[in-house]
Amino acid sequence: MPEMAEGQHSLEEGDQLVLLNALDVMHKDPQSVLDVFSVDTDVFVLLTGHYPLLPKSTCIVRTKGERIAIYDSFARLGSKRSAAFIGWHAFKGTDNTGSFAGKGVLSNVKTFLQADDAVLNAFAAFGEGHTLPDVLLKQMERYICSLYKTVGTHASTVGELRWELFAQQGKEGQQLPPTMGTLIPHIYRAYYMALVWKSAPKTMCRTPTPKLSTTGNPSIIDLNQFTVSTHLPPLHY
Repeated sequence: MPEMAEGQHSLEEGDQLVLLNALDVMHKDPQSVLDVFSVDTDVFVLLTGHYPLLPKSTCIVRTKGERIAIYDSFARLGSKRSAAFIGWHAFKGTDNTGSFAGKGVLSNVKTFLQADDAVLNAFAAFGEGHTLPDVLLKQMERYICSLYKTVGTHASTVGELRWELFAQQGKEGQQLPPTMGTLIPHIYRAYYMALVWKSAPKTMCRTPTPKLSTTGNPSIIDLNQFTVSTHLPPLHY
């Protein structure tokens, strides 16, 4: 990567720079033994999601000398889930995108490992362009239903699931899945975060600048810098 030799890049995130340097090592010598020292989960996710572009002997080294071979993680997940890994990580919740109340890493991992191809393909599509495909909204709704479902619930939409959990089990507030009014902005924020992460292999990349939409319709760039209550119309009684 000639640009790296001259220190030329437009990346600002430290996670992106770690990946970019790893890719530069691959460019110089594909047979290199690469150790990445980091305790950041984002770095682990980026390395795993981009493993086909990295040296085969890439490892991440955490505290007390703990070594994790990225190949092992990639192999356990399989190529399809590895391709979906970055999008899933952004969606399940990070420092930049928020998370779902009451649903930690273990619940999300279990749901991710049980996800079908349609959901995995949707996660893999996160950050692949500057326009979010409409199909992602439906597949993320399906993922949320799987994440929050309990014995006796059979809902296929967030609205139905919220009602079942409330009516049958008395759950309310943060025990319920998010409404579509809050889920949609979260999907766009997660998509934007995945777009930033997937831009790391490009030394001089351009990601859309977050700004307020003037159209009233959600877009990738209008849901990151400003607080948006909802894009859904109010109910009429």
